[in-house]
Amino acid sequence: MTEQRQLVLDVDVGIDDALMMLMLLSEPAVEIVAVGSTHGNCTAADAANNALRVLETMGATSVPVALGPESPLARPHRASHVHGEDGLADLGLPQPNAQVTGESAPDQLVRLGRERPGELDLIAVGPLSNLAAALARDPESLHRFRSVSWLGGVSLTPGSEPIIDYYDANTLADPEAARAVFSSDVPISVIPIDLSYRAVLSDAHLDAIRTAETPQARFAWQILPFYCDFHKPLLGRWTACMHDPIAGAIAIDPSFGTHVVERSVVLEPYKNRWHEHGQAAPVDGYPPKRFVDDADVERFLAYFVERLLSPVDRVSAG
Repeated sequence: MTEQRQLVLDVDVGIDDALMMLMLLSEPAVEIVAVGSTHGNCTAADAANNALRVLETMGATSVPVALGPESPLARPHRASHVHGEDGLADLGLPQPNAQVTGESAPDQLVRLGRERPGELDLIAVGPLSNLAAALARDPESLHRFRSVSWLGGVSLTPGSEPIIDYYDANTLADPEAARAVFSSDVPISVIPIDLSYRAVLSDAHLDAIRTAETPQARFAWQILPFYCDFHKPLLGRWTACMHDPIAGAIAIDPSFGTHVVERSVVLEPYKNRWHEHGQAAPVDGYPPKRFVDDADVERFLAYFVERLLSPVDRVSAG
């Protein structure tokens, strides 16, 4: 890619969030301006700590990390079986030297939008708690971003085919926040999970990462085995889905997406889970959103591995 992107990340840093950050931090055309943590894969506090670890690994120590609120649910969603209790494979990684800022993640979104309207791209790959809170503080807050992208939801129209295999954790972790964002007129681009489930690393991809010597590849290989162990019974072989990385790649380079539809979104229960479904017809009170429901997955996977293997000549920091 050649177009310069200045990013704000909203992340519940588990393993695939960390992989996305490593990919973005090694992209010369990207500057990460700020990070906000949210709950989901782990606590918001652990997610912030993990974000600081990733930034430190890549020398991006000047990027501020703001702490988001913890889960509003009486029984918070956690994904320790997927990412480990600490979100990064329970490796006992050293504590980062930096600390979170004193600003909350929602307040950071509101402030950055006001200070730099039309300049920043917001990429969210966790529950929408921080985005919903920013909207509650300032209804125009998310409109001030150059673009807003989110990983979550299911692009299938209800009744078109079964969706039992699609587990939408980002909606499940805060359904009310998802409803607040999707009932608003925020022009958000959705990378649905039935697309991200197709972004599966090959054996050759895994071997390339395992044998690489760049800081980002070494960090990736520390955490990837735990993620592959989780996915093996689901995918039938030792590998993993690159959910967050493909969302981040499409956000910075829309050409990875090969088909886009405009659909309204509603929340509905499916086998006691909350999912988001694109509707073929408008839904009263729910403005349509942009769904990227197909992508050049093979080109993305090649790009992802290339970024992990490429020397980083500069610090991608704000």
